[in-house]
Amino acid sequence: MVMTKDKPIIAIGRSRYMYDSIIHLMEKGYHFAAIVTEKAYEEYDIKEEHFEELAAKSGAAYFCTANVNIPELVKVIKEQKVDIAISANWRFKLPKEFLDLFACGVFNYHLGNLPDYNGNATINWTLVHGLDHINGNIHKMDPELDSGDIVVRKSVPILETDYVADVLFTKHNRIRPGFLKKHWSCCGMTILTTS
Repeated sequence: MVMTKDKPIIAIGRSRYMYDSIIHLMEKGYHFAAIVTEKAYEEYDIKEEHFEELAAKSGAAYFCTANVNIPELVKVIKEQKVDIAISANWRFKLPKEFLDLFACGVFNYHLGNLPDYNGNATINWTLVHGLDHINGNIHKMDPELDSGDIVVRKSVPILETDYVADVLFTKHNRIRPGFLKKHWSCCGMTILTTS
């Protein structure tokens, strides 16, 4: 199956990672059937109202919910024949029955050395354990937390003197935008970012 610009995408997530990814794909001509987010952490510069504005601007349905398996969203997925979803910074596992709605799957961006460092606080644990790098990964989601096949990864070097903020806001931010723009792809769908 090949993703084409006439096939809609679903976005599930929070924070600048997801917001910038949606904008990039929209600029490339892709359209979103729905944008799903939930309450942002106070420290985030991108809040739920930013996603709501983006959905309104693009004509996508908007959902602010912690539960993705709601009838209204499932209806959008089925009616618009959505084959793929992208995710970043979603706090919850996605149930199998929801994942099974997508022929190509749901692909998540995760900062952490998978499979060993899943969930939250992965930078903290990477530093505590003295590792010299952390990986940015795009993986196909399955019902377990941050598991599933890794599609692509990029390593971010870490020094012994680095703090969490150094890794997250300086080093990671140097690779993240280009990495996500280049690699939001799956199932041979590299055309997501090459045209």
